[in-house]
Amino acid sequence: MISTGKGTGRLNCTEYILLQDYVVNKAGVKRELLDTLKARKPAYYGHTMRKQGSCLEKDMMQGTMPGARRRGRPRTAWVDNIKTWIELSGVWYGKR
Repeated sequence: MISTGKGTGRLNCTEYILLQDYVVNKAGVKRELLDTLKARKPAYYGHTMRKQGSCLEKDMMQGTMPGARRRGRPRTAWVDNIKTWIELSGVWYGKR
């Protein structure tokens, strides 16, 4: 157990994050989950958008569900997330 100096034997959030980073660096592992998601999510989006006709999955991704919108601030849409990642990478082929 790592001593925090407080005698409780528990780690606070900052100490836990530092410990995680230390263990990951010591093991020589690169965190690549976010990189994998950023590569696969647009590919899956393109795969779904190429489907012929109208299907539930395609309608959900585009946000074209029938009915009234909920009150309050809209949630971040799946497509908005992809657009943000692509714009940050400097590559954009869609409409603006």
